[in-house]
Amino acid sequence: MQVSLSDICKTFLIDGAPVKVVDDISLTLERGVFASVVGTSGCGKSTLLQLLAGYYPPDSGQIITEGSICLLPQDDLLLPWRTVIDNAAIAAEIHGSDVADARHRAVELLPLFGLEGFGNSLPSQLSGGMRQRAALLRTYIAAGDFWLLDEPFGKLDALTREAMQHWLKQVWYTLGVGVLFVTHDIDEAVLLSQRIYVMSPRPGRIIATVEVAPNIDDVDRLELKKQIKSLL
Repeated sequence: MQVSLSDICKTFLIDGAPVKVVDDISLTLERGVFASVVGTSGCGKSTLLQLLAGYYPPDSGQIITEGSICLLPQDDLLLPWRTVIDNAAIAAEIHGSDVADARHRAVELLPLFGLEGFGNSLPSQLSGGMRQRAALLRTYIAAGDFWLLDEPFGKLDALTREAMQHWLKQVWYTLGVGVLFVTHDIDEAVLLSQRIYVMSPRPGRIIATVEVAPNIDDVDRLELKKQIKSLL
């Protein structure tokens, strides 16, 4: 099971002028693989995820999606009047599927998502990290095959962000989902990923695909970071 883009291009009208945001992008993400996309601000990383999620069509090229896929933006977008469980089940309500089953699955997953005892809590009663875990729980209930994560930890403080990175890696390993993770943080990408796509400045193109060896040591990790940084 995989999602793939082939020769994707997208242009937007900005202040009345056409601006090509992504150009000739091809990549493939398999279920069970954690991949990141790194690049400078404005290079089209978020647009890439939005195209994959079907927010709008590409101008040219082809997108093939096998299995379920869901995009989580930087803001958690939890509905403030709904509990954690009610937020998690919202996709089932929208699509007219089995809401009771979605709620049951969410309750079963609360411990894995670090939310045991908080299923009936409102978003205002949660910390920043817990809100992001609740948003990821909603994402998994909505789509259990592929997650598109757009800098989900960008607004967290440094200590919470580090804890969330390690937690996300464990959850990904446990659930076996495919992840495409957008970040501008090279350290974060190397820590989390098996594969890193490096994008050029706008119009964004994939200029390198870097494989991260399992159990990479500190020396090789440092060299890999230098290699990626030199490409940006």
